[in-house]
Amino acid sequence: MVCRTVPCCLHAVTVWAALAAATCIAEETASKDDGARVAWLKNHARAIRTVEPADTDFADLEPIQTAIGDARVVMLGEQTHGDGTTFHAKTRLIRFLHEKCGFDVLAFESGLYDCHKAWELLNDRKTPVDKAVASGVFAIWTQSQQVRPLIDYLGREAKGKQPLELVGFDCQFTAEASSKYLADDLAAFFKQLPEPLFGKEEQDEVIAACRAMAKPPAKISATQKDAFAACQKVLAALETIDGGIPARELAFWKQFIDSAAAYAEAQRFLESKSPDDMTAYGNLRDTQMARNLVWLSRSAYPNRKIIVWAASMHLMRNPATVKMLAIGEDGRPISPRESRTIYDKTVTLGHAAWQELGDDIYSITFTAAEGEFKLPWWTDARKLGPVVPGSIEDLMLKAGFQNAFVDLKRRGDGGQWLAEALAARPMGHVYTEADWTRVFDGFIFTRTMTGSDLVKRPSELVRNRADDPAIQKELARFQGEWVMEANEANGQSLLAERLTMYQRTVKDDGYTIRINQPTGVSTIVGRFAINPSSDPGAIDAEPESGGLMRGIYKFDGDRLTVCFALAGEPRPKEFAAKAGTPTTVTVWRRK
Repeated sequence: MVCRTVPCCLHAVTVWAALAAATCIAEETASKDDGARVAWLKNHARAIRTVEPADTDFADLEPIQTAIGDARVVMLGEQTHGDGTTFHAKTRLIRFLHEKCGFDVLAFESGLYDCHKAWELLNDRKTPVDKAVASGVFAIWTQSQQVRPLIDYLGREAKGKQPLELVGFDCQFTAEASSKYLADDLAAFFKQLPEPLFGKEEQDEVIAACRAMAKPPAKISATQKDAFAACQKVLAALETIDGGIPARELAFWKQFIDSAAAYAEAQRFLESKSPDDMTAYGNLRDTQMARNLVWLSRSAYPNRKIIVWAASMHLMRNPATVKMLAIGEDGRPISPRESRTIYDKTVTLGHAAWQELGDDIYSITFTAAEGEFKLPWWTDARKLGPVVPGSIEDLMLKAGFQNAFVDLKRRGDGGQWLAEALAARPMGHVYTEADWTRVFDGFIFTRTMTGSDLVKRPSELVRNRADDPAIQKELARFQGEWVMEANEANGQSLLAERLTMYQRTVKDDGYTIRINQPTGVSTIVGRFAINPSSDPGAIDAEPESGGLMRGIYKFDGDRLTVCFALAGEPRPKEFAAKAGTPTTVTVWRRK
């Protein structure tokens, strides 16, 4: 009953939290040019009729196809990871790009290996579609009801003549695949290498490091770093393996080792609370994500078209040119307007990839004027502040658009004003100022933002019997408030300072786990059932999002120890969470 999801955007979250703490937005004297700009938008922005994923009358999206032109990589951003309306708009656009424009690779901001394995599982036809995708893609998306139409679409199209192939480009290990399958798959690959080239001890060190990184932050030893370097050197010189692994698979593992080596190097920054270290971590991650994406475009899929799904913060170019607006205590911009640079030390995937791929990339960011946003596990949504007069959002409202697309690359007559410093909030729903033509290639405006909701799945839990006195007596021992005292998974223990983030409340057969993160409070709500007559006691838990977890439990005074297997795995027989096993052991202490 503990969340094992890894923050999918640590660098973005850090910046977002800093911005959110510093900003509330409101009006300022409107520019005298607003009238002309609104008139230009009415004539040149293209209305989008709907963002509903099921609507396949794509005529309203054809101007986006024209704007993309010959670009082979289309990047689709999002303001935060809790933007339900943006998720719907992106899903409809992905369907259009796939069905009408020849794009047949979907690259998620998720693990290079995790998504590689997820696609394999999706194609074996034995694994349910949602479980296959969730084994690779971050839970922030796979547990969102608003992303569910995309997951269903991936499943349907996987059986068609032209599937939409799922890949990842993140160096992070992002889902179940890396903890469940990676060690065995990596060992099987190493066995096919010519033995004199790469020793067994070094292979074991690389595998051990990958196991540890499945639950960051991981302690990566100097020996393990040396083993990565040796492996990289051997693989770089290896073009084929006679009678062994196919060239395509060899190329994948070469890229994965490069990517994992970068992630291993980044682990040292994850234990730090220093803003400079978090920036360093983000820069290292984005640099490797760019390398992975360039490899996908040039080597893995050189003749195919790729759609990228990621946070807009990762996709922007020229980050040092983006400045945050200064806001007064009343929530209104300071007059005269002031702004400050916040990304001057930031490296982004979008900029690094654009330096390599140039016009092969077309990037689209999203923005909204009103409404709210919410991560699936948040208890409460956060409302968007009022629009700044003269901002992109303000001008789009005045032009009368509900949803619309603006091409920043080919602006035409009278569109020179788009290259001026304009206020907009495409990242974190926080107002920043930039010449956006140097940052993105297009804007999609949606008037009203809605949050991301947790997926609701049918329950598999067999509820506690109300007429069984033994069960009811034992159930009473679970009641009340609990704090986390220890947590271990995949052979790695959770850092002491992170344990304090987790609190659990039990009432009857329901539980709520509160996770106090810097960016807000997340909650996991679910139900559980027990069988105290087994030895040790058996417990099943099921969060509202579904996925029954089987476990065992024991009490020791005011301490409760539980050991859960991942959803779909058999009940554990001992209180252990060794490396390579699908179990988590948690100790809760009564508050």
